[in-house]
Formats: sequence, structure tokens, C-alpha cells
Amino acid sequence: MLAQSGCKKTPVAPVAVNGFTIVQGNNQVAQAGTLLPTPVVLRVIDINGDGIPNVTVVFAIATGGGTVTPASALSDANGEVSVKWTLGQGAPVQSLAASTGVTAPAILLADALFPTAIVSAQGNNQTGKTGQALANSIVIRVTGDNNVPLTGIPVQFQVVSGGGAISPQTALTNSFGEVTVKWTLGTLAGSNSATASAATLNPVQLSATATP
Repeated sequence: MLAQSGCKKTPVAPVAVNGFTIVQGNNQVAQAGTLLPTPVVLRVIDINGDGIPNVTVVFAIATGGGTVTPASALSDANGEVSVKWTLGQGAPVQSLAASTGVTAPAILLADALFPTAIVSAQGNNQTGKTGQALANSIVIRVTGDNNVPLTGIPVQFQVVSGGGAISPQTALTNSFGEVTVKWTLGTLAGSNSATASAATLNPVQLSATATP
């Protein structure tokens, strides 16, 4: 009997990784310390620009602090991976690196907004009765670059002269970048003054007049 010759299959070489295409999520702007609104999506590509599945991509914060979730991901059938990037408090310009360990990493950038302005939106320069709360609440607004309202920023109030009290003394800005407080004037007629401060910004000067 003739021996049957074996037929060996030639192994298919893995497709070589040539780099990344940034699908979405680069150059976003958000408040420092918050999650970027759009997930970061990258595509692992070969020399022809086609996506490569089943490639592990490792992510790391390069500058600015913050977090990325997950820290590594396997590319899907389209060669894509998706992660969520939460900005840190370290710098206005922040960066995220993505790498397969084969080619140069992809670098994504984001702009982090920090408080740049604090203003009186309502209630300054009122006149009211001694020992009573002013008719209109005091509203203070905190914004970042391009007048973007910032959420969750602590604003502190301090009565400087005239006695009286502001309640609450500390509050966090809402989704409009605002805090609302009540100012009760002192028991003596005359000028009352207070300040509202946030972060390292110059405090807002508040004034009121108490009448008998």
C-alpha cells in the first residue's frame, strides 16, 4: 500500500498593526474633574487603513491627571475600542495616550475649564429694613472660559461690616453656575457689606443699606 502524503496548512500571519485612527473624542472641552461628554473611540489599523480586531490597546493619562475607563480594551470586529475619559484638576490642557506596544502611541487632547470669573447676578446694592432679610436673594455666578457655567464650585460668603448674616455661608454652584443665598441685614441703620469668593478668584464685593 502506498503511504498517504500529509497536507499541511500554511499558518496565516497576523496582520501587522500600523497605527490608529481617531474616530471620535479628541479635542473636547469640559469642566476640570468631570467626564468628557463623548467617549473616546480609536480604530487600530493596518497599512491599508483597515481595522484590525482582537488587538489589546492600553490607555494612560499623559498630563493633567484624571482617569480613563477601562485602562485597556480589546479591539472589536471593526478594530475599534471605546473608553471614557474623566478630566483631572492638574492643567488646562490635558492629554491621553493609547498604545498597542507596537507603534507610536496615539495622543488625544482635551481642554479643562477652571473658574475664571465670579460675578453678582442678582441682589447687590439693595435697601432693606434693619435686622431683616433683603427682599431679593443674592445670586452669584461662577464661569470658566467663554462664559461657560461651572457646576459644583464652592462659593463662600463673609459679612464684612454692618453685622447680620448670610445663609448658607457656603454653597455649591448648580448647573447654571449659580448659588443663591439670603442676606439678613444688621440691627443698626447704615451700610452693610459682604464678599463672595470662589477658588483663587478675586472676591465679589456685595453692598446693602439698612434703614430703620
